[in-house]
Amino acid sequence: MDYGLVNVKGDLRPTTLAGTIRYVGANCQYTTIDSAINASSAGDTILVAPGTYTEAITYDVDNLSIIGIGGKENTTITQAAATVVDFSTMEGCLLGGFTVSLTAADGATDYTITGANDTSNSTKNIIRSCDITSATAIAVDLANVYLTDGDWEFWYCKIQTTRTTDTGAYYVRSIEITAVDNLKLYHCDIISDNSTTGTGNGASYGIIANSADANTTEIRDSFIDVSSDATTTGGSFGIYVNGAIHNFKIYNTHFDVDCSSTGLAIGIYILGNISVIWTYNNIFDVNNSDADQNWVKVGAGCALNSYGDHIIDGSLSNAGTANIYGTLPAGDAGYMAVSSATTGGAGSAGAGNQYIELRINGTTYKALYDT
Repeated sequence: MDYGLVNVKGDLRPTTLAGTIRYVGANCQYTTIDSAINASSAGDTILVAPGTYTEAITYDVDNLSIIGIGGKENTTITQAAATVVDFSTMEGCLLGGFTVSLTAADGATDYTITGANDTSNSTKNIIRSCDITSATAIAVDLANVYLTDGDWEFWYCKIQTTRTTDTGAYYVRSIEITAVDNLKLYHCDIISDNSTTGTGNGASYGIIANSADANTTEIRDSFIDVSSDATTTGGSFGIYVNGAIHNFKIYNTHFDVDCSSTGLAIGIYILGNISVIWTYNNIFDVNNSDADQNWVKVGAGCALNSYGDHIIDGSLSNAGTANIYGTLPAGDAGYMAVSSATTGGAGSAGAGNQYIELRINGTTYKALYDT
């Protein structure tokens, strides 16, 4: 559907707007966003004046647009310890031009944005030009954006999750998807910072897909920044894929993944049953204190197809299939490089066919060796 919006440098500029237009603000017909939603029908538009709105809102009709006309710098929806924006099972909805803030989450089900779009025809919900922030200073697991069904798009958003206590083994997750059909992230910053020093679930995730249902995710022109102080089996994960058939395609995205302690540091961790990741022209800078970091770790039965990625730091760990085309390994300046990829069966890293590539002045020469 046409939301009647033009994007200029990440800002929302209303032009023609759909349905009945309702105005929210101190001197408007509606003083809260929730009261305007309650009066709305499918296809309406709600325009929100600059200000701070301390309320929890829930979409209860399809095709509803809620737009902060002063932009995200001047228009905030906030809660201390409760879900801020719930799309429920609605579809075709828009949220744009807000800072959405959860300031002191005290439970694992406090979300900044959540929803279970039940579309049967790929009608998506869109979040555009929003800063989405979640923080806690107590010992609790924290998920910022939590989506459990349907189709979703994020444009020009910053999604930032911070846990500032170091007590216990807890996780932070900026985006968690379960049973979502399609997720698209364009021009987004995804930032996760976890100060936990525990083991196990003491981890920081940028994006986690952890479901038995198939999913397709596309990420373009984004930045994924993940850090933690976790030890041993905890750590930092840019993208963590586990469960059924997940298909991720990632383009022109910078991964900065760091674990300041002895925990894992992995740019993309692919687990589950026949999940596949395609990466195109990304940058991976992955570090931890004991230097066993991986830019990608491929589990048994899974596959990586890498095209033209640049590895600043981190190695490839492969127990499935890894096809590497023109990717510059760690430490290479880009003039000439030799890299290799191994394809193997489940649990047999190093088995199968080996590809040797030679890059000279931007041209890749590829040879297949039968091992």
